[in-house]
Amino acid sequence: MNTLFKTLALIGNAAFSGAFLLVAVAIVPFWKTLSDTDLNSWFDTFFWRFPTIMIPLNLIAFIAIASGFFYTRKEGGALRKKWLGALACIFLCSITYPIFFDGANQVLSGAVTPAKSIASTLDGWGNWHLLRTALSLLSLGIIATIPTPNT
Repeated sequence: MNTLFKTLALIGNAAFSGAFLLVAVAIVPFWKTLSDTDLNSWFDTFFWRFPTIMIPLNLIAFIAIASGFFYTRKEGGALRKKWLGALACIFLCSITYPIFFDGANQVLSGAVTPAKSIASTLDGWGNWHLLRTALSLLSLGIIATIPTPNT
């Protein structure tokens, strides 16, 4: 059963991490080439797709990892700590949205007037996104090291 949970967690977390990597290496650099007006227009027109993709991927990864963690509740030692570490990384990834991204997304869409320049908001968005990407990849790496019994 540990193999099943590990496989589900790897698949869910790999999809989540892959989406984060796409945003980090392709989409954020594209945004940085746009003028402030074009960036606001792009966010206002297309950004709604991001939550519709990322929230389910985040939930799938979180639920798969949480399931593995709760399945090993009677286990001790390194196995339990690895599941907990992976779960902590995904949880931290999840809570960064309300901490930073909710307000920044409104600024970048033009819905609110920025307190600082749009360029600095976009730089902050990119940096926070890199943190989230690193956390999701760390979680993926931890899950990959979870041993599975020989069958």
